[in-house]
Amino acid sequence: MKRVCDHLHGGPPLLDADVEGVAPDLSGWGFDHAIFRAALTHYRPRLVIEVGTWKGGSAIHMAQLMRELGIDGEVVCVDTWLGAPIAWTREPQLKDSLRLAGGYPQLYATFARNVRDAGVEDLITPLPASSDGGYAVLKHFGVVADVIYIDGDHEYAAVRRDLDNYFSLLSPQGTLIADDFGCWPGVTQAAKEFAEAHDLYAVKQREKIALSRIDIAAALGLESDGHYERRAA
Repeated sequence: MKRVCDHLHGGPPLLDADVEGVAPDLSGWGFDHAIFRAALTHYRPRLVIEVGTWKGGSAIHMAQLMRELGIDGEVVCVDTWLGAPIAWTREPQLKDSLRLAGGYPQLYATFARNVRDAGVEDLITPLPASSDGGYAVLKHFGVVADVIYIDGDHEYAAVRRDLDNYFSLLSPQGTLIADDFGCWPGVTQAAKEFAEAHDLYAVKQREKIALSRIDIAAALGLESDGHYERRAA
């Protein structure tokens, strides 16, 4: 099977990324959540799609899990690396992370440096695009993934659109994981509505929720943290 990096770049592009003088910075949230190990152990996926990457923490963690588990896989990261609205409007610390130069974010360079430092540049493929644009590209190439992680824009309309789009790229037995469920009202509402509309199983663990056509509590060994679980009819 042809890898996404070959379609997009002719090979892993981060192998040649120039990170000279770029400071490493892997700050983030929940990137080593146990749900990733559960999903990768069960599926042993050749491909994981991540929508919203920031500095690469969760992508790097999943790539490291692939290496640990002996999975010949690839993590495709869809992100503009321009910063979510919250970084520009509400959180000064996040805006500092954008490393603006001449008014333009340098976040991609931080991401590339982190990936290179972790030694997983052969397993991570960047797709610099909006979530809509990334979806269109991956759909064009007929991409299907067993594990998809959604962590992009957290407003209701954007989350619902990402769920609608990327669920169509999920394998029939695959699992879609969304971040910040129960933390952001837009994410919570969109994920609940989506699970009900598509009659999906849903299990929440801390701030993440897993959605699937299969009984993921049984298949992946996931247990709800008691705040939300849905069993398909």
